[in-house]
Amino acid sequence: MTFSQQDESLRQREKKDQIHSKWRNANKVATDFNRVFRGVKRQLQSCANNETILQRACEFYRNHNVVNL
Repeated sequence: MTFSQQDESLRQREKKDQIHSKWRNANKVATDFNRVFRGVKRQLQSCANNETILQRACEFYRNHNVVNL
């Protein structure tokens, strides 16, 4: 394998690692929000529709997390 092939292989591996890292971050945000949404839904139970639950979950999430939805 030549130096340029090794260099290209390394760049491809770095890109793949960056994509995996971004996916893990996005997955963490989605998982955290899902936890908040389920908690709000449990709290409000049947007295609220999904839109109300979503609004309250977004509000709670924004107040307690760095990532904004």
